[in-house]
Amino acid sequence: MSELKSAIELLRDRAKWPSDFSWDYSDSCRCAKGLIAYTAGLDTPFESPELATRLGIKHEDSHRIFNQMHNEQPAAAVTPEVVARELELLLV
Repeated sequence: MSELKSAIELLRDRAKWPSDFSWDYSDSCRCAKGLIAYTAGLDTPFESPELATRLGIKHEDSHRIFNQMHNEQPAAAVTPEVVARELELLLV
């Protein structure tokens, strides 16, 4: 399975999350960047360019999805499912 598909699956399946992880899109340690890094065994979240490379997506898409979605809607509205859906659009 590709890293991108794995990330989408992880975001959609909270049973796979570490027990001490809580979601907060406005906090880079507790958003998708933090979750993906944490499950990869890293102590700090990925930055957008690193995450783009890891997931095999364009840097612009990575930056928009992981850093700017809260500009379009309140950060509390950016759920793991919203991020997964945005990533899924890149699979097509």
